[in-house]
Amino acid sequence: MIGITGASGKPFTPNLIHSPRAQAIRQAGDADGHQRGTAVDGAVRANAVPTRAGPNEAHGSESVRADGRAQHAHDLHERKEVAQLQARDRQVRAHEAAHKAAGGRYTGAVSYDYSVGPDGRRYVTGGEVSIDASAVPGDPQSTIDKMEVVVRAALAPAQPSTQDRAVAARARQIAARARLDLMSERMAPNDQNGERPPPLLMPDKMTHQMVGRNLDIVG
Repeated sequence: MIGITGASGKPFTPNLIHSPRAQAIRQAGDADGHQRGTAVDGAVRANAVPTRAGPNEAHGSESVRADGRAQHAHDLHERKEVAQLQARDRQVRAHEAAHKAAGGRYTGAVSYDYSVGPDGRRYVTGGEVSIDASAVPGDPQSTIDKMEVVVRAALAPAQPSTQDRAVAARARQIAARARLDLMSERMAPNDQNGERPPPLLMPDKMTHQMVGRNLDIVG
């Protein structure tokens, strides 16, 4: 900054700065400015918006949070239900496919029962496959061979159902009867009269023909 010097070469400062009138003017200006600052500050404080939420706002926020928690729980429940349906679908399809593969030409078409999940998709929840478990007329050996296939088909799934085991048990009964008939045929030439003895018969409940009997109904 450039200063003003007097005749003596020393810095010269106008006397107006130190005059009583100048000081009075300065003090009056400072007081007026202080009052205006105070008034403005008071107006700002008076017009300030409270930051504390009212009871209605607090209740609304809590309601939103509660709704969010409820929706989250609902979504979790739906996802769990869908996962269970997907697992059931895979289980039933694998179960019936095992019957079908082991039974071969003696099995019929697979039929399924469906349920609609919360996602709008259909899932397999039950199924069945029919199997021809009847004896071969006049051919005990073919009957035995056929019943062996029926038993394998009935017990093919990893976890056979009660109905599966019942079909296997009946097939074994039919096979046992066929073995008796086969033994009778083989003993016939030794008959002194040259006549073939009648085939051995099992009780009626043991000779039940299971034509088209379902292997199982899962579900």
